[in-house]
Amino acid sequence: MKTRLLIIFVACLLMQGAAAHAQNHVGIILSGYEDNCQITHLGKSYDCDERRQIYLGDVIRKKPSVKALKIKWAPYVKGASRGETFLEAVADKPETFQAKSYAGAAKEYFQDFVRPAEYRVTSAVTRDPRYRSAIPDRVTLLPGYPMLISHDGMQITSLAILAADGKEIVKMPVGGNEQIVLAPERLPLKPGENYSVQLRDDAVVRRFTASVLKKELEEQVIQGLADIDKEKLPGAEAVVRKAAYLQMISDLYPETLDLYWLSFQLLRDSRFTLTKEQEEAFTALRERYYSYRAGKE
Repeated sequence: MKTRLLIIFVACLLMQGAAAHAQNHVGIILSGYEDNCQITHLGKSYDCDERRQIYLGDVIRKKPSVKALKIKWAPYVKGASRGETFLEAVADKPETFQAKSYAGAAKEYFQDFVRPAEYRVTSAVTRDPRYRSAIPDRVTLLPGYPMLISHDGMQITSLAILAADGKEIVKMPVGGNEQIVLAPERLPLKPGENYSVQLRDDAVVRRFTASVLKKELEEQVIQGLADIDKEKLPGAEAVVRKAAYLQMISDLYPETLDLYWLSFQLLRDSRFTLTKEQEEAFTALRERYYSYRAGKE
């Protein structure tokens, strides 16, 4: 009976993982992975190589005991024991969003999970070159941080926003190569609702999902960005910290937040002269944006 229950438990975890939103890795195996160790990610099994990436929802099986594993976890993530030989990667975050804590943890998150030279990790996700497009699939819009959309190889002639019931609530023409600006404070969007944004040219329609946060959470997310500003970091370093913060909270709240687009936009639109170290940081954060998008298997 115990074996049957364990099989059911693991199957449920795999179903949850397959339904989850895209994400980046939140753990890295450092040691103890030798022999009888596998990670199940989105229904596929991988050997526990050194520095193997671990994602939220992944199930790790290690015999004779998961206690032999040493894993570096991102802030607010842990390995939850599911018996002697099974471990699940889960979020270990406060019940309510804590802007100051998350903004402070962004430095550790960047140092341990973003820096390109620190970890030569083994990926568990196949990357798709289609996701080099700058237009995302899903966004959470924030007041005061307008989304700036380029044509991305299209000849966009109009933009439309549709409610969940298919009703068109916004329609506007787009001229020439002008940049498209989506500012939620200027749009009739309701907090907590999902909308379909359609970018149209004569032959193609590109779509992505947009939502606006409920007021309390929205204020906390923006407060985290303000807390980073209070540190008075040099310009490029402030951009790096904000981008890491936005990526980290998107990984921690995948059902609610998708602010990878804003992290990418901050990096893309920065006009600072970068040192070699800063350029590496910008490149690593941009790569995490592409990696995140490509993880929608």
